[in-house]
Amino acid sequence: MRRNQDVISEKVKDKKEKANKRHMIKQTTTILTNIAYTFVVVAVLALALLFVGTKIDMLGYSVKVVKSGSMEPAIHTGSIVVIAPSATYSIGDVVTYGKDTKNQIPVTHRIIEKTGEGNSTIYRTKGDVNEDIDPRAVRERDVIGKVRLTIPYLGYVIEFARTPLGFAFLIGIPALVIVLDEFANIVWEVRLYRARARKQQAYRIPSRERQPRDRAPVPQQERVPVDRIVVRPKSVNRFVLDLRQFRHRVQEVRQRKYI
Repeated sequence: MRRNQDVISEKVKDKKEKANKRHMIKQTTTILTNIAYTFVVVAVLALALLFVGTKIDMLGYSVKVVKSGSMEPAIHTGSIVVIAPSATYSIGDVVTYGKDTKNQIPVTHRIIEKTGEGNSTIYRTKGDVNEDIDPRAVRERDVIGKVRLTIPYLGYVIEFARTPLGFAFLIGIPALVIVLDEFANIVWEVRLYRARARKQQAYRIPSRERQPRDRAPVPQQERVPVDRIVVRPKSVNRFVLDLRQFRHRVQEVRQRKYI
């Protein structure tokens, strides 16, 4: 008997250990899936914001893609620069100037000389790698802004996202997957809510108002007037019962005598 009990206890322990391992694996998988999903959502939103930032200004900031290596090693080719206007520009600041159109690309160089004041200020710029100063002087009104942040090699991703295939692969498809996933979660929550409501309604006791009309009314007991109700303690009731039994015996004895 003891051996059988030991075997049974070992089997129970093995089952508990296996169940705990499965629970741990499931919990770890859920956590990793949530982390990966959050990372994808954040990456898609960041990429979408950067993509929009290359088209329009957002809160005074704009994003430009560096397509040449004239500012290396400070700014590599394929990097993105976040630009914001400044009240004043000093020697040593890296600025972006020029028109940004389909045929013209703005230039990001360092200021090495400054002459004049106010709107008549003129800057001379130069790339860090270039040996010669830029041939054209830059006016104050031509400066787009000062470089605030540089992210290397992310410009290649932005340039790929500008193509139809890249936009669909990097922004369109992930955004569609996120929307469908959120819609599926909403549908699932609605189904769970309806299932719980049906379960609660099934266990709910029907009230008298909801009883069908075909059911016969429940007969009510006749009510005894309050003045006819006699309340006696248990001892008195027992005494009355004994007295009735005594009278009954006396009557029987008398009948036997007369017979």
